[in-house]
Amino acid sequence: MWTTAYAMPARARDGVRVLRLRPSPEVLRLLKVPTALHEGGGAIVETRDAVELGDRVDIEFEAPGHSTVIASGVVRRVVDGVGTAPRSVHVQIAKSHAHRVRRMIELAAALAGSSSSSSPDAVRTLRLRANPQLLDVLSTSRAPDEGGSLVVAWRGAKDSGQRTQVELSFGPMADEIVLAATVQEVRHDNRRSVPTARLSIAAAHRHRVRYVVEVLEGLREANARAHRRVDVRIPGTWWLGAAAQPQVFEELSRAGTFVHTLRPPGIGSEIPLQFESPHVGQVRIPAEVMWISRDPRRSGFGAKFRVRKRSVADRIADLMEHEASPRLAWR
Repeated sequence: MWTTAYAMPARARDGVRVLRLRPSPEVLRLLKVPTALHEGGGAIVETRDAVELGDRVDIEFEAPGHSTVIASGVVRRVVDGVGTAPRSVHVQIAKSHAHRVRRMIELAAALAGSSSSSSPDAVRTLRLRANPQLLDVLSTSRAPDEGGSLVVAWRGAKDSGQRTQVELSFGPMADEIVLAATVQEVRHDNRRSVPTARLSIAAAHRHRVRYVVEVLEGLREANARAHRRVDVRIPGTWWLGAAAQPQVFEELSRAGTFVHTLRPPGIGSEIPLQFESPHVGQVRIPAEVMWISRDPRRSGFGAKFRVRKRSVADRIADLMEHEASPRLAWR
């Protein structure tokens, strides 16, 4: 019943913390209507404010031209973010406010309709071949809010601020890399028919930029994978022995996922993973630790699914279909 929302800085009202959702079409997938008569709905709100289990909170949403809608709830779970990332707060909405959750979704749907009509292609795709010449135009960045930059001649570049999904191909035998980027500048030259664009790559994909550069410089081999990875934002749990470890899964393929943790188990360890998707439901999958990352900016491990039933494989496919979103990296 859970999905993810993003909150403005919180404030308190009569002892109840207030989390305001940013008015955008994204709210359409941020809130989930109740699926049973005894439920009021739920949300996972990302915030940097101090929120504890059992805290009463009010979730506010105000669409332009409409009155503010407020849904009250209780914090049922708090998951600390990795590094400097905000914490994820699971809020259970009161049963009496189920109609308010539905109203928020109606307003968000109206926003999505007006947004799509004015910008039918909000995220454009730029496909490039990952060859040594790419090193001349692709670079990593040390800025905390940028993962790298790319300067390229591109007919699809229209205006600054344009969101772009950059797909880099290493050939048919290696996994393609997808980067979330934003056009920072578009330059037109009378001597050329194609404009030159400078793209800023999302900070969340800094490790992917570093991987591409290392492959092109010959420092490592391109990963040979049979399954494409997608960006997701699915709450769930993995277990280390009997200890449950809350997790928000951010990458997913048909073969496995990456798990963020500062204390990864050993390679070869068998662990159960559980995904809690608002669209697909609860999916539990056995997995094995295949490799470990000690990078402090991305500590964790790669887990390979051990799928023995066709029904489980179908549920994984459903997760990828319903939860994949190219917009997640721009958060």
